[in-house]
Amino acid sequence: MLAFACGPRPDARDPLDPDVLEDLGQEQGNAVGDTWSGVYRLESERIDCNCPTISDAHGSVAICELETLNQPEDARIEVIQADGQLLWLTPVEEIRLTGSVDANGSFVVTAVQTEAAAAVTLQSLSRAEGQLERPPAPRFHADYWQRVSGELGDETIDCRSHFDVVGTRIDGGDSSSSS
Repeated sequence: MLAFACGPRPDARDPLDPDVLEDLGQEQGNAVGDTWSGVYRLESERIDCNCPTISDAHGSVAICELETLNQPEDARIEVIQADGQLLWLTPVEEIRLTGSVDANGSFVVTAVQTEAAAAVTLQSLSRAEGQLERPPAPRFHADYWQRVSGELGDETIDCRSHFDVVGTRIDGGDSSSSS
């Protein structure tokens, strides 16, 4: 029995594996109500990015500069809480992250998107994990990771980026609802 206890954990998979993200995106937390629903202004800082710059006859593209959260200064997302489920709607590329939120405000939301065109097949895998703070000044702090993998022309890509994200609610939500 000790051999099993000391062995690798069966759930020690890549945190940005598509199957892991799909599972996390369907989980439900124990929060009740819609306390954290509303529109949030985002501030993000890229912590790390190992994505390449791709060159072709039309020029160069630095993939790190195309990441989802590299947005204008006044970037916003809509957060929708329905009890223990949480949905983030981003205006950039219309990404929907779904997942769970607990009564203490901890949350995990994820997205798996695939884009295919002529010479491009890319999968974007996103995960945000953090803490929501209660009203009267609702906000959140999260780590946001993104993985881009696939084929872009003749290039094979599998790279990751990590952001520190703070969101401050600027509109919406009923701060009297329970959580």
